[in-house]
Amino acid sequence: MNAIFIYWIGYLGFTQFKSFFNLFELPKTTIPSKDNPIIHALYTLVEEKEIYKDPKMTLAQTAMLLAISPKKLSEHINEHLKMNFSEFLNVHRVEKVKTLLTSPETEKYTLLALGEIAGFRTKSSFNTTFKRLTGITPSEYRKQYKSVQ
Repeated sequence: MNAIFIYWIGYLGFTQFKSFFNLFELPKTTIPSKDNPIIHALYTLVEEKEIYKDPKMTLAQTAMLLAISPKKLSEHINEHLKMNFSEFLNVHRVEKVKTLLTSPETEKYTLLALGEIAGFRTKSSFNTTFKRLTGITPSEYRKQYKSVQ
């Protein structure tokens, strides 16, 4: 009986990967309402300066750009966005890669090059993060987009 249960859990894990492991909702691409000025300023900074493209960007550097303490910024991200700073940047990096993958001008670039443009440091972190947030690999995403066209 235990073997059947373990098999069933494994089967669900492989066939419904996205529902098990897609833990973070991708944020809307628009700047959030002005109800929270810190989060609004953070989104403005992300959209205007594209800070996520810097693979060395830290919470402290971002807090300095926003003229607040790193602790306060971290608290606001955790409370209002329900993720940590690293996850926040990675969500925006994945969104950038998705945009690049659908652009005809970037077809000549490798997936790794697109990941680096978006701010990922390594191929493994790029692939792992992309799959965790979208449920599919970057190459599968590219293939799906091409098949729709």
